[in-house]
Amino acid sequence: MANPRPGSPMDTVDPQLQRLLEALSESMQAVQGSLRNCPDEDYSTSGRAEEQRQLPEGMAEVYQIKLSLEGSKPPIWRRLWLPAAISLADVHDVIQIAMDWQNDHLHHFIAGNYNSRSVVFFSDPIMLNSDDCLDEAEARLDALLVQPKAKLRYEYDFGDSWMHSLVLEKILVQPSEEAAIPRCVTGKRACPPEDSGGLWGWQSIRGVLADPSHPEYEAYREAFDLDFDPEAFDAAAINKALNKRFAPKRKRAKAKKPA
Repeated sequence: MANPRPGSPMDTVDPQLQRLLEALSESMQAVQGSLRNCPDEDYSTSGRAEEQRQLPEGMAEVYQIKLSLEGSKPPIWRRLWLPAAISLADVHDVIQIAMDWQNDHLHHFIAGNYNSRSVVFFSDPIMLNSDDCLDEAEARLDALLVQPKAKLRYEYDFGDSWMHSLVLEKILVQPSEEAAIPRCVTGKRACPPEDSGGLWGWQSIRGVLADPSHPEYEAYREAFDLDFDPEAFDAAAINKALNKRFAPKRKRAKAKKPA
């Protein structure tokens, strides 16, 4: 922060307040710098390479992740088992399936803290058309989450801003074939419908739908499903969809030519 000119109103500013303003200015510069510059690190290699080399043959690490929709009350969440080496591009697909989103909007992953220079954004650079994001297809989950309690954030639909947290709860070891397929272990509740204005917008819409006398009732009734069940959660359906997306495709046996 530049020193004020002699005789300017800043001469009367309390020294403690001036220090606070200077700290705020530095903090803002740090945030702006973090949004412009991604750290030059390799996110395509595991941060747990040594531990993974020591695993028995045919075994692989699985991350137990708690995926939560931030700000939801009561909480909307899923407990997932993900291959430690999964790419963030594939984690995006898992989140869309597990939360029953429709993949109609842009997204990005956020690693680090907005209040420091360590913040890094990952997304599909073609879809987002931004130089400020690293390619999510080139980033591994185990390069970003190395120890339990580590956290990653995922924002879907920048208009509604559905913000999710992914917290590493446990590191499991499972047979490689089994570990390769993402799974939903358990969870609670359904995400609000797409394009409903975020958590606050959806609460407002629900209030309108509960009041047939409201002037916007008819418009909202046409736009949103009145049978929407906020308590709905179907792990079997989620796992069926995950298996369809991630299970290796079996090659069909070639028909034998008649003798």
